[in-house]
Amino acid sequence: MDNTRTSSLVVTVAIAAGTMLALTGAISQQKDTPTQFGAAVNRVLVDVTVLDNKGRFVPDLTIENFEILEEGQPVDLSFFALERFRKTLPVRATENGEVPQEEQMPLELAEAALLPRYMVLFIDGFNTSPPDWDNVRYALNDYLDKHVQENDRLLLATLTPNRKLLVGPEFTQDVNSLKRLINELVTNPAIKERERQNKQDLLALLYDDSNQLSGINVAGESIGSDPQGNVANEANILRQGANLADVFAGQRKNEILYTLNSMTSLAEHLSRTFDVPGPKTMIMVSGGISENPGSAYYYILDARLDQASAEARVDAPMAAEHPVAFRQPHAQTIDTYLERAVGHLNRMNYTLYTIGARGTMIGAFDDATDRFRSNLSPGISSIAYRDEEVGLEILSRGTGGLAFHNSANFFGAFERIDHDTAFRYVLGYTPPERADNANPDKFYRIQVKVDRKNVNVRARRGYVGSY
Repeated sequence: MDNTRTSSLVVTVAIAAGTMLALTGAISQQKDTPTQFGAAVNRVLVDVTVLDNKGRFVPDLTIENFEILEEGQPVDLSFFALERFRKTLPVRATENGEVPQEEQMPLELAEAALLPRYMVLFIDGFNTSPPDWDNVRYALNDYLDKHVQENDRLLLATLTPNRKLLVGPEFTQDVNSLKRLINELVTNPAIKERERQNKQDLLALLYDDSNQLSGINVAGESIGSDPQGNVANEANILRQGANLADVFAGQRKNEILYTLNSMTSLAEHLSRTFDVPGPKTMIMVSGGISENPGSAYYYILDARLDQASAEARVDAPMAAEHPVAFRQPHAQTIDTYLERAVGHLNRMNYTLYTIGARGTMIGAFDDATDRFRSNLSPGISSIAYRDEEVGLEILSRGTGGLAFHNSANFFGAFERIDHDTAFRYVLGYTPPERADNANPDKFYRIQVKVDRKNVNVRARRGYVGSY
């Protein structure tokens, strides 16, 4: 499968073990299926969260307080609603750990109808190691025990280590069944080991004495009897290193694109299968979705280039075009694919919350038993490590959700999601007329403004025109 060009997985649905649906193959593209967004529909819906400077939901806004710009141009709002998904206001502990008394709900929220809260738990088992998943799993079980309410409807889905998308048969309130399935999920024991081994292979190629680079000192000066031969050999090693970095980075890029395709295919499948009204929340747990797949390999190559002679860099232009800035044509940046995934999720009315399962920086560096230690400074290693979280942040921010990463406080992450999905404004408008030949994959940018000072406004940032 060409993962860089496929917009969704090809899936057929079958019962697996009586508890999960196995999706293998492809979802048919039913062009006549009604959708919520795009040029062919009458209304674009935008979910909006407005918080004050203390992080509390602002409940007293009206349609006159809002303005929406699409592609920089104001649109006429034709729909407005204040939606409530909790019976009571969320209560947060104070800094000293005390739990304050429950506040009285503002009249605007109390008068709003209590709606079902539909939540999809998407566990990215393909990009998450078992130790990382275990840490998040305990917090997820705690969330199900303490925060699920009678109006909540949850569905579990996972992308397995062997790239199968498994989906629960229905949205459910059966917490015990969900916990049993969650505790049985399998994640990828090889994901971190393969990354470590790839780094070792690249470092071995660039630094092993057997490649005769010992004839060049770190200043790039020849110290052997054959200077020209040493330079030629060094340039050849740099070219091989650039090729190997490309292979490893391309491999990681294809894996991430497959994950993005799986996530958007899951949302599409659920939208076609279940008649779920209103907004939907997807909580994605993942070991990482890099914005620049394989960046660590390019950092390793870049560090070696800093030690190479000027003559060798001239003779190895392919390697010399691999700076930290990831200049084209060798960049593996996937911003376009991330934007497309955001647009599809928004079009299907999903708000995405992402939890980076890697937690803190502990264990991010090379193992002491590795033959070749990393040539990267702790700062650059930290940057490469955190790059695995950037894609998750782009996805959540673009859909109006939140990203939780570089922290092991997974309990706090789930609690914050529960608070953040308690109330929401929904705005609607008729999209501008499109040309008949408009690109169906074009991303239409949205900006939401509120005429209220000292508030934080969060909303989805756009949508794609059609599939």
